[in-house]
Amino acid sequence: MHKIALNTSNIIIILLPISLITGAFVSDLSVVLLNIFFIYLLWKEKKFFFLDDPLFKYLMVFYFFISIRSLFSDDIFLSSKNALLYFRFIIFAFAISFFLDKTPSLKTKFFISCCVCFLILIVDSYVQFINGKNLLGWTSENNDKLNSLFGSEAIMGSYILKLLPIFLALFISCLDIKKNPTYFSISLLLIISLVFLSGSRASLYLLILFIILLFIYIKEIRKNILISFILCFATILIIANFNNQLKVKLLLNFKDPIQRVFNIGGHTIQKESPKLDRSLKKIKFDDNLLSYNKIIFFSKVHHSHYLTGLNMFYNNILFGQGTKMFRVLCKDDKYRVNKHSCSTHPHNYYIQLLAENGIIGFLFIFLVFLKITYFLFKKLIQTTNDKITNSKSLIVLLGIYVNIWPLVPTGNFFNNYLSITIYLPIGFFLYFKMQNKKGKNA
Repeated sequence: MHKIALNTSNIIIILLPISLITGAFVSDLSVVLLNIFFIYLLWKEKKFFFLDDPLFKYLMVFYFFISIRSLFSDDIFLSSKNALLYFRFIIFAFAISFFLDKTPSLKTKFFISCCVCFLILIVDSYVQFINGKNLLGWTSENNDKLNSLFGSEAIMGSYILKLLPIFLALFISCLDIKKNPTYFSISLLLIISLVFLSGSRASLYLLILFIILLFIYIKEIRKNILISFILCFATILIIANFNNQLKVKLLLNFKDPIQRVFNIGGHTIQKESPKLDRSLKKIKFDDNLLSYNKIIFFSKVHHSHYLTGLNMFYNNILFGQGTKMFRVLCKDDKYRVNKHSCSTHPHNYYIQLLAENGIIGFLFIFLVFLKITYFLFKKLIQTTNDKITNSKSLIVLLGIYVNIWPLVPTGNFFNNYLSITIYLPIGFFLYFKMQNKKGKNA
């Protein structure tokens, strides 16, 4: 049974990049099975000290907080259903680290799996871009986006962005980059172009941020990054001159995310404007007030979600309304700002946590963001190597940092699929950090 558990777990991890493409069900099932085998092996080998980690304790405190808060929400079943099972993602991260440490060849096999998935997506996406249909005959529902093998879920950009840091770290770990600079540059070039073609502006902004951080902190690949980045956008600009579809995509992707509203030529572009009703402590839109030079973040719809989420936060500053309650309460006149208020989530991790778990829930993720920011700042000004990170763990840490970047639209923080992609890099970071402390070249 011990060997079966270990081998099955390794197979599950190797197939994770493929599982994430198939959708939430298979990937979530993979997490559950991996956790079961992980706990079994910990018990069998008496290695529960593996979970004696400050990060594990910190995340479990967050788990207990959201679980207890969910029991006092307006819809206990809906809220607690996600909150009470959230611990599986925390365990998942440590399971990844555990099996990577236990099976040295696992990282190479995972790297090969990433390569295969990226290659298939690259070929499939370019076929879809050129012919309008991918290899399976699926068409894109939006002219400015490619969904490739993700079907109706236009999440290819997010998928690439979440796996890219792991891919790059494993590339350095599994291959000698000095002997394979061309392969590295070409891989990065194709992946950058894939995120652009995906049509996801949020993923593109975060990719650019990630590339900039890589350029600043990872000296050994700085030249490759610069070459790939310049070639990618030069190629896109050249092709855009001869392709109207790509030209439209280019304009849409680089549209200013903070939109100012003006009255131009007697025509009001935006009628609704935000104002604060101090008697109700609620931000709302006044339909009768014409707006001039008002700032809208990302879009009117996003802005409405944000204001609605903040209204929920103001109503219960400490504890919020409960996990996954935004979708229920956004219809309530106490929080609703206009017809765009409602959605399954407010499209920003930080505002979602403020709305659903108050300042306490918000601080759990914000303190992690601040700690990484402080670490990166210290890393930038110091010249000595620390005992925690090497280039591989630092690349993954930068990926985690970009994952929780606050100034960008996001998905649902408690969505099962997104939770897997958030905690997967954490598992690889823990592994690389552990190997670095042991003095091993992971």
